Amino acid sequence: MIHECSYITKSFATRTGEIQALSEVSFHINDGEFVCIIGPSECGKTTLLKIIVYVRHDIEEATLLGDRILVMTAQPAYICADIPIPIKRPRSINHEQESIFTDSKWDIWDMLKDDFRQSMEVIL
Repeated sequence: MIHECSYITKSFATRTGEIQALSEVSFHINDGEFVCIIGPSECGKTTLLKIIVYVRHDIEEATLLGDRILVMTAQPAYICADIPIPIKRPRSINHEQESIFTDSKWDIWDMLKDDFRQSMEVIL
């Protein structure tokens, strides 16, 4: 069975106007699959979690735990990548030495680094 999430959009009203937290987020999850979502601070991960799915904030943890990682952009968030993690289970911390683990981690970081920098500028 496939669990499908299609075009999830969420906005919040604030004193200064509306904030669009999620913009047409779509993905699927296969039966028995453990999917992690990662993205910059304040991109809508927790909002999506409250709607449907398990969220991680740490790339290493997501790569170690997840069968797939859905990478989100900054606000308004959307899924910019769906990365499979083909490491067999059971997994242990020793898998962090495998090239697929380190390659995936750096690929994700390359996708997110500009969004992370922008979100840090907003916070600071």
